[in-house]
Amino acid sequence: MLVAENSQKLIDTATKRVIELYDRVLRSQSNKRTVQLVAGAATAFILYRVYAVIALPPIALRGLPYVNNLRVIWTTLRGDTPWVQFKKLYAPALAKSNERGMYVRCGRVGWCVYVENPALIKKVLLKGELFPRAEHSFGEGDTLLNGMIRHPSILTEPGEKWKKHRKASSPAFHRAMPVNIFGHLVQNLFIAIEKNSNIVEISGLLERFGFDAITSAGFEYNANAIGDRDSEWVKLYTDLKDGAFSPLFFLIPAFDTKYRHLFPRRVQLHQDLKRFIGKIEDIIVKKRAQLLQGRSQVDEAEKDLCTLMLESEADGEGSSLSNDELLNDLIAFILAGHDTTANALSSAFYYLAKDKAIQQKLRAEAIEYLGDESHDVIPTVEQSKAMPYLNMVIRETLRVAGPAVWTSPRTVAEDTELGDYLLPKGTHVIVDILALQHDADLWPEPYKFDPERFAPENKSSKTASSWLPFGGGQHQCAGMNMSLAEQRVLLSMMVRKYEWDLAPGSPHQNDIVMSGMDIIGPKDLQLVFKKRY
Repeated sequence: MLVAENSQKLIDTATKRVIELYDRVLRSQSNKRTVQLVAGAATAFILYRVYAVIALPPIALRGLPYVNNLRVIWTTLRGDTPWVQFKKLYAPALAKSNERGMYVRCGRVGWCVYVENPALIKKVLLKGELFPRAEHSFGEGDTLLNGMIRHPSILTEPGEKWKKHRKASSPAFHRAMPVNIFGHLVQNLFIAIEKNSNIVEISGLLERFGFDAITSAGFEYNANAIGDRDSEWVKLYTDLKDGAFSPLFFLIPAFDTKYRHLFPRRVQLHQDLKRFIGKIEDIIVKKRAQLLQGRSQVDEAEKDLCTLMLESEADGEGSSLSNDELLNDLIAFILAGHDTTANALSSAFYYLAKDKAIQQKLRAEAIEYLGDESHDVIPTVEQSKAMPYLNMVIRETLRVAGPAVWTSPRTVAEDTELGDYLLPKGTHVIVDILALQHDADLWPEPYKFDPERFAPENKSSKTASSWLPFGGGQHQCAGMNMSLAEQRVLLSMMVRKYEWDLAPGSPHQNDIVMSGMDIIGPKDLQLVFKKRY
């Protein structure tokens, strides 16, 4: 975390040493002026050492541009998102690195080297033996975040252990393409939009849509988040998610572990987490019992992930997971697939509202493929994949305002050169997706929304290696295809049904305003919808 337990220990030790020093010097018979000078110098030295541990990277990494951690802490507590911090803090550090494409700052696992050079990223992502996934990549201790991102799971296991989880989930993700589930949820979204008259806060509505989508596709349970924002499932999950990334507890994990009793609301959230986990445990137990009685006759593409994983396990195709491991992976899929897709969709709605020509071009394509009759049409998998402009819009949204700002940390297994810099063994390395996808040398006018970047004639190997919204290498997001299917279905159906614009007085009029920490998306995005049929 940004303020590590070791830093607190150093502060405690330094304070003790200062007291001892004062006591020893003041008891001596030295000249009073000398006593003051010696004590003052010693105090200044110790305080500097404390400052250096908290604010500055290890000496071995100071040859790279770095960001003072006190500035990161201050801007995080002030509420700045990674989107804002990148522009103010990280981009200037990268500018100092010239061709290196690396800078150093403190992350949730301590000081990390952040990489945005495509060639170096390729080495980090593909050489798993040199850059294995970091242990405790979400921090250590009994924090709310670690209670949700549970270990062992596909998000936390390194090396060979991770392969077991990937083998268990891969067959399910390859088979699952529940476009009909997504399409019926979009129809629920239509009902919710029309209940809100003209102006709709789309960010929150899409979060609820995303929750229904991931629970329905994950374990065949529609939480009805779209229809009932106050449902128990929605309230539980939203409170837990917001609590896990609360800046104070995210920055100072001791408040969430050792001193949790001082925060009654925090104690309640940990109790709520047990209830949330219990609900998913009950579903897994029922699913296993159902499988013993016979397989579901639902079309395989529309089956939920939990069922497909259990069936693959029974066939010997996937790895065998314990109930706890399956539980942890399902929660990981919810966390990884909910906010990310919902925020990506919110960003797409924003950019389509800002540029009516792009919105109309997308609408014309949807009508070409799905027709212009006055009724809802759910696209097939083949139709959704075949719409070129729809896929260009989605890819550009994920580039310019992708929800994932960086990858999980890797740890250098041995002293290794990365570019022209020697990274000591044990150094943490993170791929900075936000920096990579806003590099003006790779993406001219990087903050401009331009789907034509992804037109077939504009594709190049240079940009292909610089688009990583789902990460890359063997740890690339397992749910990428499902997320893309969800986005294709929703956007194609929405653009046939409605035209939309930013609400009057929107804070997003001049530029997109983001919220979030590790995952970002538009904040309180209000849109005005006009029905076409």
